[in-house]
Amino acid sequence: MGEGLVDIPELPHSLVAEKAVLSAILIDPKDAFEKAVDIMSPDDFYTTSHKLIFKAMVTVAEDGGTPGLVKVDEYLKRTGNLEEIGGTYYLTEFLYMEPTAGRIREHAKIIRDKAVERAVVRDIHNFNKNPSNLNPSDNLDRLVAKLRNSSDAMQSPHRGEKTIMSLSDLGEQYIKEWENEMNGIHLGIPPIDERIRCVSPGQVLTVLGFTGVGKTAFLLNVAREVVTNQEKRCLFFSLEMPGTEIFERYCQMSMGIWGDEVHKRASTDENFLDKIERLPGADNLCMIDLPAVSWPEVENNFNRASKNFPRGIDAIFVDYLGLMSNGNGSAIENANKLAIGMKETARKLNVPIVVASQVTGVESIHEEISLMRVRDSKTIAHSSDYVLTLRRRCEAPGQSSGTMVVSLIKNRRGGNVETELTFDFESTLITWPHRD
Repeated sequence: MGEGLVDIPELPHSLVAEKAVLSAILIDPKDAFEKAVDIMSPDDFYTTSHKLIFKAMVTVAEDGGTPGLVKVDEYLKRTGNLEEIGGTYYLTEFLYMEPTAGRIREHAKIIRDKAVERAVVRDIHNFNKNPSNLNPSDNLDRLVAKLRNSSDAMQSPHRGEKTIMSLSDLGEQYIKEWENEMNGIHLGIPPIDERIRCVSPGQVLTVLGFTGVGKTAFLLNVAREVVTNQEKRCLFFSLEMPGTEIFERYCQMSMGIWGDEVHKRASTDENFLDKIERLPGADNLCMIDLPAVSWPEVENNFNRASKNFPRGIDAIFVDYLGLMSNGNGSAIENANKLAIGMKETARKLNVPIVVASQVTGVESIHEEISLMRVRDSKTIAHSSDYVLTLRRRCEAPGQSSGTMVVSLIKNRRGGNVETELTFDFESTLITWPHRD
């Protein structure tokens, strides 16, 4: 606080309001930023890190950019302030907050009013410290004006509204969250679904596994569950396998046959395509075969696909994250950009996203996985709301099926769990515990 001011109490501020404003802008950069910047300036922030973040947003906007997470992260890195604000991890934390764009003017006013109060407190203490340095005719008038503004701010009806809520208010908020969950997706795996309830719009679930463990099969089985039993519309990005192979796998799962049999039926059965069209969920699944897709391309294809579905797209699957086009930086920088883009896209499109990610280390499909083993960066797991890991039990030679162990190792709702599924090697069908 500086010499002579040791008796000053903690200066007025609202960390809740500051975080709410920054979160709203990062989630909805265009609309929220314009509302906030009309009311307040970077210097109104109490916390240095928040002040630097908002300054970055202002600069990005002045340069003609959108002050979203990617642009702000890049600017802070370029100016050498990224580590000072807490790094990319700290920025991504704002994406986990409940959306507050509708109340951003209220929160911005709170921040501005607190800045006025701080100025008043400083002037009072400076006056008490050395009153002879102040001109009574000028400075006291200014001090009285600040005190009046501060009083008005403290009596403002919006002050403290975010943190002081009645049970009725909390009930309304709870119902809104529940309604959002109704639009989410379930994995169809009872032990997992009981823990996470669902993957809601705006949330990300990441599936981790070594090469060959069955990540693609797992994602495709979940997608099949969603489009068939939940009647949701899904967009499936195949970055590793050609679309025709994904098609073959889906037929295997739905028909319970081996791939060679699918090929045989396609070449000999005149009614093959008619049978495919009648498969459960066939009309709800849209495959995107793009080998070097980026998050902007995900959004573009989402909008294109939505036009083909009158009710829109309900979920996005990406197989797998490491194959996405992610820029020219280092492996860690690119992984960070992907993680940030992943969460931004989920929020922007208001859909759940399920992605697979490769794991480094001794590649063994039987090895347990921790969050520390995510490919290139922990940011991928950090930016995810839920993280699942896959591993396989050791199978005896010649077995037609085996056991896949699915572990929930990150759960934003709290509580982890592990369960076992049956993996048919021929059809690549994964049998959930509740099915025969």
